[in-house]
Amino acid sequence: MVIISSFLALVAMLAAQVLAPFSAGEDPTATSCLYPVPHERFAVTAPLDLNRFNLSNFPAGSYLDWRVNPQAPHPNGMVYFPLFNMSESGYSPSGSQLRELVLANLNAAWVVGNEADTIWQDNVTPETYARHYHDIYTAIKAVDPNARFVVSGMAQVSPLRLAWLDRAWNAYRSMYGTDMPVDIWNIHTYVANEMHQEWGSEIPTGIPNAVGYSGRNGTEWSQSSHNNANAGTVHQSNIAGARAYFAFHGSSVTIYLATGPDAGIADIYLDQRADPVETVDLHGNPGIISRSYSGLPDPGGRQTDSHNIRVQVTGRKNPGSSGTWVRVDAIRAPSTAGLPNGLFDDSDPLRARIVTTVDDHDNLDLIEQQVRDFRQWMASKGQRNKPLINTEYGILMTEDLGFDYSRVRTFMLNSFDRFLNNMRDSQLGMPDDDNRLLQQWFWYALSQDTFEGRTSATGLFDGRTAALKPLGQDFINYVGPLYRTYTDLGVSPLRLEPVWPLFSGEQALIRLRSAVYNQGNLASGASVARLAAANAPVHDWAVPGLPMRTEPGALVALSHDWRQLVNGPTDISVTADVSQQVNDACRGNNVGSATLTPPSLTDLAVVKVRTVPETLPAVPRGQTITMRVQADIANLGGVGTSSNQLTVRFWHGAPDAGGTLLSTQTLNRGGSVPVTATYDWPGVASGWYDLTVTVDGAPEDARLDNNRASARIFVPAATKYVSHIISAGGQPKASVLASDIPNREPGLRLPLP
Repeated sequence: MVIISSFLALVAMLAAQVLAPFSAGEDPTATSCLYPVPHERFAVTAPLDLNRFNLSNFPAGSYLDWRVNPQAPHPNGMVYFPLFNMSESGYSPSGSQLRELVLANLNAAWVVGNEADTIWQDNVTPETYARHYHDIYTAIKAVDPNARFVVSGMAQVSPLRLAWLDRAWNAYRSMYGTDMPVDIWNIHTYVANEMHQEWGSEIPTGIPNAVGYSGRNGTEWSQSSHNNANAGTVHQSNIAGARAYFAFHGSSVTIYLATGPDAGIADIYLDQRADPVETVDLHGNPGIISRSYSGLPDPGGRQTDSHNIRVQVTGRKNPGSSGTWVRVDAIRAPSTAGLPNGLFDDSDPLRARIVTTVDDHDNLDLIEQQVRDFRQWMASKGQRNKPLINTEYGILMTEDLGFDYSRVRTFMLNSFDRFLNNMRDSQLGMPDDDNRLLQQWFWYALSQDTFEGRTSATGLFDGRTAALKPLGQDFINYVGPLYRTYTDLGVSPLRLEPVWPLFSGEQALIRLRSAVYNQGNLASGASVARLAAANAPVHDWAVPGLPMRTEPGALVALSHDWRQLVNGPTDISVTADVSQQVNDACRGNNVGSATLTPPSLTDLAVVKVRTVPETLPAVPRGQTITMRVQADIANLGGVGTSSNQLTVRFWHGAPDAGGTLLSTQTLNRGGSVPVTATYDWPGVASGWYDLTVTVDGAPEDARLDNNRASARIFVPAATKYVSHIISAGGQPKASVLASDIPNREPGLRLPLP
C-alpha cells in the first residue's frame, strides 16, 4: 500500500513535467533523432502479460515479451518489439499466420531470434541462423516494406560468440551474395561462464571445441613459447587454483601437458566431477606428456556429447622442482579430428569466458568492455553507423548468492548513469548518435520473483500481486524526470522503380514509394510532404494529422509516378512537413533521399510474354478464338538507343528452328514507357502453342541473349456431357442438362552456480 501511494505521489508531483509536450526549442539532453527524448532509451523485458500491471504512467520507451503478439498493448505509448523464436528445424511464427501478424505490427522492429547462439534458448548453428534470418526478412518485407530488423542478441559478448556471429555473417554472404540486412544490432551483456557442464551460458551451438582460462579475461594464465608444443606455444600459470578448460565433443579425450625443471603438480578434472581424475607431477626434463581418458558418460539433453577437461594449478611441487608452473598444450578428441594434427591448441582463438566468481556478474567495467568489443566487431564489418541495443540485461544471480535488492538497485542505477551519460567513443561509437556506444537498453525484467526456483531481486513489479516493487520505484524515480510527450515525423526509405526509355533523349518513368510516419508518442497536426528531383519540386502530398506511433494510421504511404529526362545520377528526396507546420522534436529524420543512377549502357530486352487474359477460356471442339498476346519491351540499361525505330516480331515456334512469323511491328521514337507490343492471333483452336517474341538489337545493344523471350501457352478445350441420376429402382430420377465443362490440367535459460 505504501509503495502504491508513493507511486501515485510521484505521478502527481511530476504530472506537469511528464505530460507536457516536448518543445522543439528544448534540449533535455544531447540526443539524436533515434531517441528525440532520453526516456526512449530505457526499455524493459516483460515475462508476463503487460495488462496485469498498472503502466499508464510508467516511463519506459519500449518493451519486448519474447514472442509476436497480434494484440500487443502499448501502455503510455511504449513501443513493442516482436520477437521470433527458432530451432534447427524452423522458426515461429511462420506459415500462413505470419502475414496477419505482420499486418498487426506494421512498421515494427522485428527481433530475429533470442540468444540464437545459446543451447538453453534458440540453440541454432550459425548457418541455420543465416537461413532463418533470410527467410524471415524476405517474408516480412513482402508484407511490410517499412519493417526493420534486429539481429538476435547473443547471451554475452565474448571471442567465442563473436566467432559464432562471424560464421553467421559469412554464411549469409556465401548463401545470398550480400551482407545480412541488419537495421539494428543487438547484444545481451550477462557476465557468465562459457563451458560445457558448468554454470552459465555454455559453449555456443555449432562450436565444436573451445579453450578458456581463469581470471578476468583469462589473466591468470599467459602464453609462452615452447619448442615441443604442437603449435609452438603453451599457456602457463603458477597461481594456485588457476584453471584451464578445454571443451570438446565425444566420449574420450587426450590432454597434452608440458614438463620442465620448474613445473609443479596439476589436478585434472572431467566435467562436473568434484574430485580430480588424476594428479600429475610435471617436474622433469623439458618435453610434452599426455594423459588419456575414455568412456565419458553422455550428459544427455541439450548437452548431449558435450564435455570439458580442466587442468588446475595446485600450487604444490616436487621437492626437486624450482617452481610450481603448470603448462597446457593441446587436446585430442573426436571433435578435433579434422584439425591439423588432429589437435586443438592452447592458443586457439575460440576462447571461452571463464568466470571465477559470481561477483563479476554485476561488474559494469566488464559489461562496458562487452559493448566496446561488439562495437569493434561492427566497425570491422562496416556497420558502425547503426544502432546497437541491449535487449536483455539485469541480474540473473539470486538473493542467496548475495544479489539482494540493495545490490541490484545499485547496479541498475549505476548502469543507467553509465549507459546514458558516459559511454561514448569517437572511434567506435555511432556517429549519428553523438558517438554513443549503446543506443537503448532493456532491463530484465518488468516482473521476476524467482529464477530457477530461487528468490530474485531483479523484478520491477511483483509477479503474484502485480504491485510495484521498490526497484520499480527506483526505475520510475530515475526515468520519470526524463519523460516527455513529443511528435516526431519521419520518412521511410525511398523505393525507386525506374522504367528507362528505349530511345535516347526521351524521358524515363520513375515510380516512387515511401511513407511519412509519426514515431512520437503524441499526435501530429496536418502537414505537407514534398517530392523533389535534382532539388526541383515534383509533387506535394497533403498529409493528415497522424496519431501517436502505436495507433492505427500513424504511417501514411506515399506514391507518385512521374516522367523525367535522366542523363546521369539524380538526387531524389521526400521531405516531411516541408512547411514546418508541426512542432517536431527532431527534424533530422524529416528527409528521405536516394540517388537515381541510370546504368551506363543500352540493353534492349523482351521481359515478359503473356496472353490476355492469362488464363484462357475453354474453346469448344471444332471452334477457334482470337488470342491476344502481349510482350513487354524494355531497356534494362539507362541509355536509350540512337536508332529511330525498333522492330518487334511474334513467332509461332522459335525463329531459328523453323518457326512461323505471325506479325511484325515497329516501335518508333517519340513514344513513352512502359512499352507493350500486342498481337491478336486469329483462328486459334484448343491445344498447346509455343510463342517467341523478338526485338531487333540496336547497334549499341550490350546484350543480345535477352532480346527474345518465349512462352508455352495452353488453350483448353471444352467437353459436353449429359449425366443421369438413377433411382434405387433403376429408373431415371432426374437429368442434368448438357454443359460446357472445361478440362483442367493438373525455456531453460542459464544454470546458476
